[in-house]
Amino acid sequence: SYMGLAFIAYPETIAKFDWMPQFFSVIFFFMLFLFCVGSNMGMASCIMTVIRDRYPHIKCWKIVIGIVIFGIAIGSNYTSPGGQFIINLLDFYGASFVALVLAIIELVTVSWIYGVDRFCKDIEFMMGRKTGVYWRVCWKFLTPSIMIGIFCYFIWTWKAIDYQGIEYSNGMHAFGWIISLLSLLQLPIWAIYAVIKQQKGSLIGVSWKFMVNLLS
Repeated sequence: SYMGLAFIAYPETIAKFDWMPQFFSVIFFFMLFLFCVGSNMGMASCIMTVIRDRYPHIKCWKIVIGIVIFGIAIGSNYTSPGGQFIINLLDFYGASFVALVLAIIELVTVSWIYGVDRFCKDIEFMMGRKTGVYWRVCWKFLTPSIMIGIFCYFIWTWKAIDYQGIEYSNGMHAFGWIISLLSLLQLPIWAIYAVIKQQKGSLIGVSWKFMVNLLS
């Protein structure tokens, strides 16, 4: 796994260097530290932006402290002896699988429902430059095809995960699928809510209008 590569295999390789192994160890873990900080800053900024847009009266430092406390409270569980066992489960059901599905939906939505032509016009309006044919082909055909192919391969080769030969119980697999389901349902639930709120109509009426506009 990537954890074993980052904290076991690679450090052991560096330790066998004949010339300044301590220097390369410090450089490697400093790079890893910066990578983690940068990733967390990106995720925390997304959460903070959503909260600020909904509750603009709350000061930024209060939101940051709340995110930090919540992150430490959740993340401290992963530092326990069984933490990696839990991370492996949550990473598979809550990150890898869900991120792949949402990425495909995002590509199809932007490229085929909203339309590449409209998207390129938005880019031209904001940046003042036209989008080349290469990007149009990638966004509309190449990238969605590759992502769908990866998803099909993922489903075809899917097997029950384990951690270092230890199998997860049926209850833990069920818990993992519940996490995936709750994550994936956020997209249709909030999409339907936004459409109904904007159109101010019933679900059936809004769905009919959406299908007519999509096919027209």
